[in-house]
Amino acid sequence: MSRIVGTGREREGFFFVEQSVGTESLHEVAVRDTEGTGTVRQTAVDTAAEVSVRLLTAQIRAVEQHPGQAADWVG
Repeated sequence: MSRIVGTGREREGFFFVEQSVGTESLHEVAVRDTEGTGTVRQTAVDTAAEVSVRLLTAQIRAVEQHPGQAADWVG
């Protein structure tokens, strides 16, 4: 995961901000792909899947470390 550059707390719970991993978001990459070819390149889809796995894994670990705070939507 990226380096955490900020943290905070809101009424609903805690949050953190990660260091950017690039100059474009996955959304921007997908839009650019479709403008040029009409489809999203496989590399963009693969990257989106990899990022999703990393984020979901981190969320599950957070729930395991703090049961009850977000377990209602994980289980």
